Amino acid sequence: MTRRPLSRGGDALTVDYRTITILTSEEARWKGRTLHDAVVNLVRGRKIAARCHVTRGIAGCYESGEVATHSIVDLSANLPLEIRIVLPAPEVDAILAELDPMVCEGMILVEEAHVRSHRTAKRLFPRGMRVRDAMTASPASVTAGTPVTEVVRLLLQAEFNGVPVVDTACSVQGIITETDLIGRGGMPLRLGLLAELEEPVVDVELAAFEALIAQDVMTPGPVTARDDEPLERAVDRMAKRDLKRLPVVDDAGHLVGMLARVDVLRTVAHTSPDWQAFPAHIEIRGDQQTVRTLAAHDAPTVTAGTTLSDVLDALEAAGAQRAAVVDEAGLLLGIVSDRDILRVLQERGEAESVLARWSHLGRGRGDRSSLEIVTAGDVMTTRPITAAEDAPVEEAIRLMTAHGLKRLPVVGAEGRYLGMLSRDALLRAGLR
Repeated sequence: MTRRPLSRGGDALTVDYRTITILTSEEARWKGRTLHDAVVNLVRGRKIAARCHVTRGIAGCYESGEVATHSIVDLSANLPLEIRIVLPAPEVDAILAELDPMVCEGMILVEEAHVRSHRTAKRLFPRGMRVRDAMTASPASVTAGTPVTEVVRLLLQAEFNGVPVVDTACSVQGIITETDLIGRGGMPLRLGLLAELEEPVVDVELAAFEALIAQDVMTPGPVTARDDEPLERAVDRMAKRDLKRLPVVDDAGHLVGMLARVDVLRTVAHTSPDWQAFPAHIEIRGDQQTVRTLAAHDAPTVTAGTTLSDVLDALEAAGAQRAAVVDEAGLLLGIVSDRDILRVLQERGEAESVLARWSHLGRGRGDRSSLEIVTAGDVMTTRPITAAEDAPVEEAIRLMTAHGLKRLPVVGAEGRYLGMLSRDALLRAGLR
């Protein structure tokens, strides 16, 4: 029952942009001023992540048959103009609503723009980037009366671990996260592990939720973001309150999107700030802007010979989902996760007692269960994706977004394990 990602629309690694092109002439006017001046001021006044350029042509013709030229022999005072606006796709409709009545002479073209990067020195995002430019629009939601079993099944089929709770007017009433389901609903395993179980086992576990509805487990009155507020401000709020996601509402308070850490990192990977231009706060001990000091040591380390039972002990003690497997010299051999362990138990026909074993770490049963005889080296992921200690932050973000990683091992010389880099650490570094 592996979790399947729901479509987020478009390329998951890029921000969606459009190009608005206005083909007009020097004589075009809007309310007594030249049209190109009026358009430039319109774009500037909206304070969005857009670029607007005006180009004056050297020759052209119009529908009337008039020919424009800059030649000395036949000089025309009505040369063609091209006004080009490149902007995030969510901003297009609002701009077009104002442009349509302004362009009384000319054409308006709208095209997809394949923007490779959009960079702004010394800022995490381009100035003017809004929450709506990065959020996942039209997110899944539930109501207060939705059975918790339906909520869990929704999340098991999705790539996200939280869902907003809305009323009949689509106003946000609460949010249900994996933490809520475990703490208030008594869910025995995190969603990533529950999704690995066979369907009959999942059915048995979900039967315990049959009497619960969303209202029983949700966190009421969650922190939200406005779709038109600066993205940097919303991300700062996420970092300060240690939130993984924010429901996004419009000016009427209706749910219009969800902003998660992964959405933010995908945007950062595309907007590609000049990390070398940031003050020296990312590398605490020196001038280089690298990932080494952002790597945390919250993930435990084990050896290839460590039994899965002892790996589970280490994971539980650290509150972690994965451990680094190292040799005697500290070189990284692989990564072992709680999901890897669960798969082993199922493959060996121990799914019937998997939850009991998980809760008690396979101890006190008087048998040689798989937890006691299988080692980390038997199940670990070898050759994991890693970041070198001197890698720039930008490279780490690209690796994590391209491969959908929540944690990225950082290695030093000869592959020595130095720690794990998290999404949260990257965002906090960029916001300081």
